[in-house]
Amino acid sequence: MAAQAKRTASPRRRRARGSITSEEILRGAFTLCEADGVDGLSMPRLAQHLDVGVTSIYWYFKSKEDLLDALTEEAFKRLYGQMPPLEGRTWEEVLREFFTNFRSILRTDDVLCDLSIMRGASYSDDTITLTWSRIEEILEVLVGAGFSEESASYAYFTLSVYTRGSLMVERMMRAHGLAEGTSSPRAHLASKMPIMSREVERHSWNMVSDDDFAFGVENNLRGLRALLAADRKAAKAGAASK
Repeated sequence: MAAQAKRTASPRRRRARGSITSEEILRGAFTLCEADGVDGLSMPRLAQHLDVGVTSIYWYFKSKEDLLDALTEEAFKRLYGQMPPLEGRTWEEVLREFFTNFRSILRTDDVLCDLSIMRGASYSDDTITLTWSRIEEILEVLVGAGFSEESASYAYFTLSVYTRGSLMVERMMRAHGLAEGTSSPRAHLASKMPIMSREVERHSWNMVSDDDFAFGVENNLRGLRALLAADRKAAKAGAASK
């Protein structure tokens, strides 16, 4: 009887080819990444999740790398869509708010963080165009304030590397089950080092708290004020010599 029921049961039917869109595939991929992580994403697993044949996915994305490129571009769109506009702010406010918001959003969304930070060397041309357009906006503010183009570039990328580095450290900590504020498991090793001994008691050993991050940003801005004064002085001297 059981064998007969098995023979007569209706087979599970997949969605017809062409009944799915690239947008649905991307939404499904984000859902899987949230459950299994970006590294756990695979084309067969995604096809199963979407109830389609794997060839339906390859119709839109020729490889997993193509799919990851599209996900990364979408990740930046979601990231920038959550960030406030830059208009009407001083150069210091632009830098402080941009990188503080950038960090705040990505440290609470592992999928966006993995796609936009951890895949940095694999950006597609479309993603680079998207990110460079936002960088150009910030550089225009800095140059408009009096920074030379070279100084403006250094200012942006110094804070960018600092922010991305902080995010990467914190992301790796979460991947290993370490929470912010965790005491150093090797604090006892500093017993004969008086300065280090006091510091490992005073700070979490990972140095990725909001206060730690703000300390770095504010001291970068302090140095940039001096650089701006030098750039303005040089520009004034150059104009006077003409």
